[in-house]
Amino acid sequence: IYGFAMANGRLPCPASAASAGRESFCSADSPAACGTELVVYSANGRCFASDGFVPSATLGLAPVDANGFMLDGWADGSAVRRLRYAVSTNTVGVVTNVLTQNDGIKSATMASVAGAPSFFFYICAPGLATVPTVNCGTAQELTKLAPFVVYSLSKDASNTSPDSANNQNGDRVFTSGTPTATFDDIVTWGSLNTLFARMVQAGKLP
Repeated sequence: IYGFAMANGRLPCPASAASAGRESFCSADSPAACGTELVVYSANGRCFASDGFVPSATLGLAPVDANGFMLDGWADGSAVRRLRYAVSTNTVGVVTNVLTQNDGIKSATMASVAGAPSFFFYICAPGLATVPTVNCGTAQELTKLAPFVVYSLSKDASNTSPDSANNQNGDRVFTSGTPTATFDDIVTWGSLNTLFARMVQAGKLP
C-alpha cells in the first residue's frame, strides 16, 4: 500500500465485492450520488466504498482466489475470509477524497492533512462495552490518526461482541489487540508519518 502511494501519489481505494480484486470508484463527484461503479481510476478519486477488500489485483498481490481476492489464513472458500481494507475518504479544505485522489495530499498540503484529526480512523483496544461510532469512548485509544486499516475477521468471523461488531459496521472506529474469548480479529493500520515519509522519498510530496 505504501509502495502504491509512492508510485501514484495517493492511497488505493478498496475493492468491492463485484470488482474482482480491483479498486473501485464512483463515476460521479460529490455531493451527487455515487453513480456507476468504475474499476478504472476516476479523476475525482471518489471510492465506491471506503470500507471493502484489499485491492489485490490493483496492487499486484498474490496468491488470490478465483475471484481475485486475497484470503486470510482461515480460507475456506467463503467471502468472509477475504482480507479487508478501509481508507479515509473525507475532504480536507477544498480537496475532496484527499488521500485517494492523485496528488490530493500535495494539493491540500501535508500540514493541512495532519491537522485534520477527525478525518482519520480510530483504533481502540479490546474491551468495548458498546459499539462506538465516533471514537473509542472510555476504551483505550491506540491511535486516532490511521489513514488506512487492513484487517481479517479471523477464525471466528461473528460480530456477537462489541469488539468484533466494531470492525464490521462500516464506520471509522476499529478494534485491535490481544485475542479474547469473544474477539480474535487481526487488525493493522497505516501510519500517517510513514505515508508522508515514503511519498517524500518518492518525490510525490511535498
